[in-house]
Amino acid sequence: MDIKKLKQRVKTWHEGQTYRVFRDGKFVDDSYFDAHIIPVYETLLNAGADETLRCVGLTHDVVEDPNPDDFEDYILSLDDGVEIVDMTADVTNVFTSQAYPKMIRKDRARKEAERLSQIPMKSKCVKLADMIVNLSNQLNESKDDIEDKRWCRRYAHEKREVFTKMNLNIEKSERSVDNDRYTVFCVLYVQLQNLLREIYDKHGW
Repeated sequence: MDIKKLKQRVKTWHEGQTYRVFRDGKFVDDSYFDAHIIPVYETLLNAGADETLRCVGLTHDVVEDPNPDDFEDYILSLDDGVEIVDMTADVTNVFTSQAYPKMIRKDRARKEAERLSQIPMKSKCVKLADMIVNLSNQLNESKDDIEDKRWCRRYAHEKREVFTKMNLNIEKSERSVDNDRYTVFCVLYVQLQNLLREIYDKHGW
C-alpha cells in the first residue's frame, strides 16, 4: 500500500481544519493533519502496529469530519480497504451533539464509552492511540495558567471512563487469532494508563 499517497489524500480531506495544541505556555491552532492525525499514526507505528492499523490511524477522523464524498470509494480501492472502512466506522463518534441534540454531554459520553467497549480489539488499538494524542497536551499545560480548567478536567474524566472499559469484551479467540494486534493493544493500554496517572497527579484531580 502507498502510505505516502494515502497521507496526502487524508491531508487534503482535512485541509482547513485546525487542532488546538498547548505550546510555549498557551493554546494555539495548528494544522489538524500535522498536529493530530500524524501523531496518532506515529503512536501506532511506535507501538508496533501493522500497516492496516496505521492506515486507520490516518483515516480515523475523516468520516466524522469532514466526511468527504469520495472517502469510501477511495479507501475501498486500496489493499485491505474493506477492513479500513469498517474500522474507521468503529472509531467514529456516534453520540455526537448533532446526532443527539437533546442528550446532555455527560450522557452522550457515557453511551459512547459503552459503545467503544463493544468494538473489535483491533479498532480499540486506534482509539487508544487517538486518546493518547488528545490527552498528551494536558501534560504540557501549566497547572496555574491552563485555559478553561473545567473543560480539560471534564475531558480527562470522559476519556478515563472510556479507558476503564477498553479491556472489556475482548474474546479469548480474538486474542489468539490476532496475537500481534493484542500485543499492540497492551502496549497502548499501558501507555494510556500511565498518561492518565501523570495527568491526574499533575493537576491534583
